[in-house]
Amino acid sequence: LLNPKKKSDYLIVILTILNSTSLVLIERLNFDIIIFLALIIIALNRIYILNWFLFFYCFSIKLFPIVSGIFLLLENKKRSTKFLLLLIIFFGIITAYFLYIGYFPISDFTRSGAKSGYWHLFSLNTLPKIFKYYGVNYIFSLALIYSLFFYLIYKLINGNKISEIFKNQDFFSNNWKLFLIGGNILLVCFVFYSNPSHREVYLILLVPQLLYFKSQETKIANLIFYLLIFRYLFLFAYGPANVPIESTYYLVDGKRIFSNIFLLATFVKGLFDFTFFVLIGAIVLKANFL
Repeated sequence: LLNPKKKSDYLIVILTILNSTSLVLIERLNFDIIIFLALIIIALNRIYILNWFLFFYCFSIKLFPIVSGIFLLLENKKRSTKFLLLLIIFFGIITAYFLYIGYFPISDFTRSGAKSGYWHLFSLNTLPKIFKYYGVNYIFSLALIYSLFFYLIYKLINGNKISEIFKNQDFFSNNWKLFLIGGNILLVCFVFYSNPSHREVYLILLVPQLLYFKSQETKIANLIFYLLIFRYLFLFAYGPANVPIESTYYLVDGKRIFSNIFLLATFVKGLFDFTFFVLIGAIVLKANFL
């Protein structure tokens, strides 16, 4: 899938597979692995009815893959607008029916099952949770971080640096399909859920297009590429800092006191995620509109 050609490409391949979050996902055989593989098939496969079945299967088990439905706009360049609308209406009716019979509880749209707490966290909530531990009002921290996140995305979307990487792009290419399917899922999960970190596996779907961006030698593309490498390298410290959970804190009068190493690792991970997904979020949202 990643098709490495240079030494730096091989480094990315090694890091995407051997980092702690990918290995935990493989070790636990979490359902996200099934969704991940199904999305690769959806992006590359030309038997459309199979794609539709896999898409419905994925979001009928977990709701967040529903945003990967953007593939319907990309799988056939010659598809008419009328047929596309009928397809979207068809899936909308099926989804509404399952909501009506209670297959999807409405509350599932706003929660993601087990919460990750402070451990192995992949979420925009990471930094507010650290601030909360040090006594900063959690609601205020959330409002501040979320406002800053979307403000920076807005500035990037309307700036020239992001626009450079969209020149002469074919959004119907396999790389773009993978990027937009994975990018939309990551953005929704990062913003709306407190995910366990193994959900970062969808980052792999972004890598082929990120390698292409890197070949363009633009400043923003290089920044994203090296930020991804540093982020993966940091996971080799972040993973052990979270294990075992009992070693990350001790109790004083029934209150959890976290170790400094654990808090530092979590804070740095939160900063990496915040910065990286400001950049990725701007590209994904702009590409969606384009």
